[in-house]
Amino acid sequence: MKQIFILLLLLISTITFSSDKVNFEIILFGNKIGKLTVTKQIKGDTTHYLLESNARAKVLWMSYIDYTFMNIKYVKDRLHSVNYFEDQNDKRKYFTNMVYDGKQYTVSTKNGTRNIVPEKYPSLLSLYFTEPKNISKIYFEAQLFATPVEEKKPGWYIFKTKEGNDNEYIYKNGVLEELIFHTNIATVKMKRVE
Repeated sequence: MKQIFILLLLLISTITFSSDKVNFEIILFGNKIGKLTVTKQIKGDTTHYLLESNARAKVLWMSYIDYTFMNIKYVKDRLHSVNYFEDQNDKRKYFTNMVYDGKQYTVSTKNGTRNIVPEKYPSLLSLYFTEPKNISKIYFEAQLFATPVEEKKPGWYIFKTKEGNDNEYIYKNGVLEELIFHTNIATVKMKRVE
């Protein structure tokens, strides 16, 4: 009887809790400069996304060390919190902290604190785990805006950042294999690694 109870408990915990993790190497000018890891955890009706990336590169005469962190929480497909920052050369370049208190969303960025109502679209970080078939827009939590997703060709999707730069997500058999981020300075690629 005790063994059946333990087995049932294990089965219930695997049904209510799942975790998935993907890893990418970051490539600039053909050279590996860092890595990016995204984790998705589902427990009951709550989904947590965690993104971390570390990169080190030299562009022209400048050296760059970049660390990005993002922790996002959805409850019943509703955004509840965002903790995002990007440090470049040990200085805070961007940050977004947003919390839902049950009534309103309060967000703090380098531009100050305000209340917002985020648009209800799938998370940008969900694209690391699910191909955005039949999805017209995604919500870019770090920049707090929704952006249209366009299918360039089968398995190849593109959307724009707030700065107007293109981000491309390339899938093979429904699995994200490569990302291409266009910036004003260079094009950064990310390739999936096991």
